[in-house]
Amino acid sequence: MNIYFPIQNKYYQWYQNLVNKAKKRKNIDGVYYENHHILPKCLGGNDKPDNLVSLTLREHYVAHLLLSKIYTGKACRKMHYALWRMLLQEKKRGSRVFEMYRKKYIETSLKTQIITDEFRQKVSKALIGTKKTKTLKLLAKYEKMKIEMVGSGNHMFGKKHTEKTKNIIANKAKGRKQSKETIEKRILKTKGKKRKEGWHVGEKNPMFNKNHSQETLLKIGAKSIGRVAKCKWINNGLSNKRLKPNNELPEGWIFGKIKLPLQENINRQ
Repeated sequence: MNIYFPIQNKYYQWYQNLVNKAKKRKNIDGVYYENHHILPKCLGGNDKPDNLVSLTLREHYVAHLLLSKIYTGKACRKMHYALWRMLLQEKKRGSRVFEMYRKKYIETSLKTQIITDEFRQKVSKALIGTKKTKTLKLLAKYEKMKIEMVGSGNHMFGKKHTEKTKNIIANKAKGRKQSKETIEKRILKTKGKKRKEGWHVGEKNPMFNKNHSQETLLKIGAKSIGRVAKCKWINNGLSNKRLKPNNELPEGWIFGKIKLPLQENINRQ
């Protein structure tokens, strides 16, 4: 019984034209055809001759592409899944087409599908004994590679880039702008994480035993012109702290920052 009704749009008309054309023609010898359910079985179709039509590989792909555009809701999700499965079996399909319809299937699934434990068990039983597709094999290989590339498994483990290589990487990165999406992802990864104590003290500091060049100092100076300081450093001879602009200088404190012992610096982080 058909409980899903298609949208009467241009894609529906094209689908009807494709099916009617295929029904009227005679199959040519030497040409490969596949049986196609005019009303898909997942939408209530059956295996009766009046619901079957012979299509070429290209026609079969186009038919499923059109079906994904003439249904909505749960039916649309089923059609996107059918199209995605067809793309998995065909090696010549482009990666962009595959990605696009995989995303569409996921998006419609999130809106319409409720995954229950019973559904998971059915899927698990259905997959028992089935062979992995090329895509699933590649995904498994990628996950395995991620584990193997950690530590001593990494080809750069215990090695350092030469100055020449560093310069090549730096030159390639110049002028490169990160997308908003990439920046947001990086912020989310670091949000709420605390750095280890003393992570930038002593030799761990990237500027340890180094001085800024005259050019860098001039750039820093130019950027700070006209900038109003929010807080000022003050000290009492033993420790440092920041003084807010509107606050008065406490008794026993003077402006400036003093150098503290290394251990005390670590404890203040």
